[in-house]
Amino acid sequence: MIDGGEEGHILATSSGAGATGVMYTGPGYAVTKQAVCTLMECLYGQLRDLDCNVKATVVFPPLTKSNLAGDPEFMTFVAQGLEAGGVPAGLAEPEEVAQFVVEAIEADSFWAHGTVEQDARISEGRLKANIEWEHDILRARAEALIARSAPDSYIWGGSARG
Repeated sequence: MIDGGEEGHILATSSGAGATGVMYTGPGYAVTKQAVCTLMECLYGQLRDLDCNVKATVVFPPLTKSNLAGDPEFMTFVAQGLEAGGVPAGLAEPEEVAQFVVEAIEADSFWAHGTVEQDARISEGRLKANIEWEHDILRARAEALIARSAPDSYIWGGSARG
């Protein structure tokens, strides 16, 4: 594709845990999802430096009613568990996630991560609380890093964090 000058998009799927960071009760999951982000950031830089028509996009699907765990209804239980731990967990339909991704590709966006505006338009606002929670976690993580403070403000996954 690069040698032929063709346009294209390379997509990699991460997770909210790849964006928000430390889900400390599931380190294997959180680490692999963050690795996807780092890999795609490296690929983005390499493609940019080649000045080619191939773009990199990392997808952060919200919790989705899919057959990831065998039965789409199981994701309802996952959402309930997250909510019980203080993490907002609106459940998206696969078609809604597809629309977020298509819009990111059309905009040549590196981040395919639904916005509050997209949520209002596509998902009738069901994901707003989760999007805003993720934004709060991202800000807290950046602030803790700059201040060189402990990660207490942004680690999540236990019973006390929300």
